[in-house]
Amino acid sequence: MKKLLNYIYAGSLLLAGCDRTTEVTTELSDLLNEDSIVVEHKYTPAYTLLVPTINFDLEGDVTIGTKIESIPDNYKVSFSKGEDHIFVQEGSNAKYKDLYERLNEGDKVKVYFRKVYRATYDLTKAEKQLSKKELKDYEFIDAKKVEHN
Repeated sequence: MKKLLNYIYAGSLLLAGCDRTTEVTTELSDLLNEDSIVVEHKYTPAYTLLVPTINFDLEGDVTIGTKIESIPDNYKVSFSKGEDHIFVQEGSNAKYKDLYERLNEGDKVKVYFRKVYRATYDLTKAEKQLSKKELKDYEFIDAKKVEHN
């Protein structure tokens, strides 16, 4: 019976794929930039946590314990151009550390980014046609300090 259900499921996936009338893709804009200001510049050093754990086994036994969780250094830099658009870059890898070390709160910067779109194409025409394009996100690329003249 299980094998039959697997064949039915696989067949329905194949049939569903044959009747595609739309195609949805993610598209990026060209590289864009805008003047901005660093509005937040924060560093949180690494630390460890003692986290409680609860485990259940198949016999219904419960084991209570703890585990140590290491939290790495965290770097956060936020950019703003007015109140309508803020880029927040936060993380623990070298990319975020580099950004944190190059900039300070109050710095005037040029932020480089791309817009991320969800594009829907109509496949029922002879050539596929764009039927809908929605802005979904922004992809941060970099920020460079604007030098004073």
